Amino acid sequence: MPKVFIPYYAFEWVKPLPDWGMYLVFACLLLACFGIILGLLYRLSAILFFILFTYIELIDKTNYLNHYYFISLIAFILIFLPAGKAFSIDNRIRKRSDLSKVSNFYVLLPQLQMFTLYFFAGVAKLNHDWLFEAQPLKL
Repeated sequence: MPKVFIPYYAFEWVKPLPDWGMYLVFACLLLACFGIILGLLYRLSAILFFILFTYIELIDKTNYLNHYYFISLIAFILIFLPAGKAFSIDNRIRKRSDLSKVSNFYVLLPQLQMFTLYFFAGVAKLNHDWLFEAQPLKL
């Protein structure tokens, strides 16, 4: 484990756990992922995934990747989506066949997040080199 960690501004209080604690964090993160995938304790799994993934991201600024930030945003949105409402282990355990319709709002929320990501990624690429010099093609 590195000896020096560079914290994010306003998150200096987020410190890494000892080695065994970090292994425990990653094991719990893996369990949360399977909980989300299978729909087992979905809401709890989504909250746990968001907290643990964001914790791992906030430990050290040098590991920054914009995709990690996006995953944290999507994980936060997942907390509020009723994704465990149908075809989940929770529904099988409760013996509910509640396959009622889901509001369009819950479908549009992640789509809006994806649209925002790709729209601004496209806007960022609109520059002289890309438009007039075909720079990526000349590499």
